[in-house]
Amino acid sequence: MRRKMSFAFFIAIAIVVASCSTTKPNFVLNQNALLYSDSTYYVPYVGKSIEYYPTGEKKEEYTYLNGKREGAFTGWYQSGKKSIEGSFINNKKNGIWIWYDENGNIRSKMQYDKGVIKK
Repeated sequence: MRRKMSFAFFIAIAIVVASCSTTKPNFVLNQNALLYSDSTYYVPYVGKSIEYYPTGEKKEEYTYLNGKREGAFTGWYQSGKKSIEGSFINNKKNGIWIWYDENGNIRSKMQYDKGVIKK
């Protein structure tokens, strides 16, 4: 009986320790793709990537599909005001990109077609 209780206690402790694992995924930028791993192999990342200033304010936000930037991109000044917005297709700037000054006024606009500036 004592042996069964010791074994059950050992199993319970092992389950608690395993469930407390705080392993964070590893990210690697390989060529033009963002890859992540939460185990022993890397796969293309799908989801949002948010970069912050050292003081904690949001700096940039990308969306990734199959490891490549895809969709909306937004950048902010440290003050929290928007500095840039645009979008990506297959890791290339696409559509209208707008740059703002610190007061929120449009500084410049540029039209892209899959990474190529349109005039």
